[in-house]
Amino acid sequence: LVSDTTVMDTVQLTVRVPDLVDFSQINTHIWNLTGAIAGKHADNHWCTEKILDSLVAAVIDFYSWSGSEENEGRFIVLAINDMTLRWGGVFDIDGTWNLNEKHSFHRVGLSVDINRDPGGLRLDNGTLTRTGRKLNHIMQKRGARKYPEVRIHFGFDNGF
Repeated sequence: LVSDTTVMDTVQLTVRVPDLVDFSQINTHIWNLTGAIAGKHADNHWCTEKILDSLVAAVIDFYSWSGSEENEGRFIVLAINDMTLRWGGVFDIDGTWNLNEKHSFHRVGLSVDINRDPGGLRLDNGTLTRTGRKLNHIMQKRGARKYPEVRIHFGFDNGF
């Protein structure tokens, strides 16, 4: 209080990213959800409405391309990994609260990780394969940019 600085109180404050949608509620055969860790971040497929529409369109485009003659008709079911948590925030599975560490860009629902397998999308050093480059091209057409790291991490709407 301004009038008496010796008076103290405690309040509980809830901080969350508004209007996140649950990507896991979309049932389809063209992607699998991965990355959930029981007791740490079991609910890890939340995103903004914008990323939802763009990501679904990109995955459909990629799946269609993967089953085409250009890819010898080998349909690839992508493994969609971490997006954001139910209320947003950092994936702090190590308990360090370091915003400059792993998954810090996932905190607002504008990022998505895609596993390199199935499909052999990247090499161990992070270099995208022909299939990974095609995914990258399709994601760019839908408004995503690949983050410069070994893992396949896309950010939408400058969300990283």
